[in-house]
Amino acid sequence: MVTEPSLNSSGSFSSRLVKLRDAATIVLHHHEWYDGHGYPHGLKGQQIPIGARIVAVVDAYEAMVSGRPYRKAISHKAALEELRRNAGQQFDPEIVEQFISLFAAGMPGTPSGGGRADGTSAAGASESASRRVAGRRSA
Repeated sequence: MVTEPSLNSSGSFSSRLVKLRDAATIVLHHHEWYDGHGYPHGLKGQQIPIGARIVAVVDAYEAMVSGRPYRKAISHKAALEELRRNAGQQFDPEIVEQFISLFAAGMPGTPSGGGRADGTSAAGASESASRRVAGRRSA
């Protein structure tokens, strides 16, 4: 028999809710701009959750290198240049540099030039970038 999870049960359901809350916070704030001109709350710099700052960079990169019905994709190199151009304004400059360094370091599945080497998504870079930035902050 299938039963509904209880809010008062032994943590498994509530721990899943906490994870969803954390993910929802990242999704909510990934359109905030580092300079405070984003939305929905106009958060600035370190006020923006680290996960949201990482997702903002990864999401922007993915949008630029992927074709859309209304525009063609731009090259990997042009996308990285655009991220650098907007570092400090739209994006956290430290996150941008860490993201770019993943490509320079030859992260598996990343393009070494103009396009995706194996067709994988850039989203996998977010976890590695998060660990690198978090490690540098605690040092």
